[in-house]
Amino acid sequence: MFGHTHTDIFKLFQPVNASEPPAGVFTVCGSITTWGSHNPSYCEYELDKETLLPVRRRTYFFDMIKANQTGQIEW
Repeated sequence: MFGHTHTDIFKLFQPVNASEPPAGVFTVCGSITTWGSHNPSYCEYELDKETLLPVRRRTYFFDMIKANQTGQIEW
């Protein structure tokens, strides 16, 4: 279980017996908020229609400092 995070995270789930291969993986995308020094971001996940396994992940973000300087957001 986890709450939420403001940064990109990739984490392997290890079985209790560490000699076995990882049991799974999860990814958590960053946040649209500007908490700390992080730029706003969001992710799109593309899943395989048959297996529902992830095929592609796209991460979009913008540079907050540049956006404040130019008044424009470029994802």
